[in-house]
Amino acid sequence: MRRDHIIMIRRMDRLIRMKATGNYLEFAGKLEISPAKLYRLLDFLKEDLEAPIFYNKHRRSFEYEREGCISLGFGLVPLPGKQMERLSGGSGYNYSDNFSLSHHMRNDRYNIVALK
Repeated sequence: MRRDHIIMIRRMDRLIRMKATGNYLEFAGKLEISPAKLYRLLDFLKEDLEAPIFYNKHRRSFEYEREGCISLGFGLVPLPGKQMERLSGGSGYNYSDNFSLSHHMRNDRYNIVALK
């Protein structure tokens, strides 16, 4: 995906979340693109990214069916509460008693050598 497409999709996402897109022609005008390009980008968001976008006739704006946003890039995502409750941080486990580390100077890497 090209950088200009990523920037455009981020702008689209912001306007959709603000519920300030207007109709197709107004939305395309705000993005300074042709209506045909807007159709293609909206199809990409709906079909490929499965974004739940629809046009609200009463508000005269594109919206998401449920709260959310489009995030293009790398990041860490927090786990939902139930998944967090099931995680164990290893309390009560003494890691230093159960494996040893070795440093190899040639390739400057640490490797686990052996489990005891």
